[in-house]
Amino acid sequence: MSEKTIAIKAQKVEEIADQFKNAASAVVVDARGLTVAQSTELRHQLREEGIVLEVIKNKILTRAAEKAGFAELNDIFASFFQSCLQIVGCCFVKTFLND
Repeated sequence: MSEKTIAIKAQKVEEIADQFKNAASAVVVDARGLTVAQSTELRHQLREEGIVLEVIKNKILTRAAEKAGFAELNDIFASFFQSCLQIVGCCFVKTFLND
């Protein structure tokens, strides 16, 4: 892996760790199975409410959780997901999925 790639990933870990530290809450959801259109619509609805939906690679998420002081979450992440993770606002996901 190139030094540039490592630096980009390290910066992403810092950003996500800051989000963990500053968030009132974070919800991790496995959104596999959503179509591109559904994912786009969900992102649009969340953005209107000021909520960020972001796909985060497992390793970046686990490193960010550790850096933010939430290492205990990594066992949950590891047991629940096998690929990408998305952090979303749960009330809007529930509303979206019920529509």
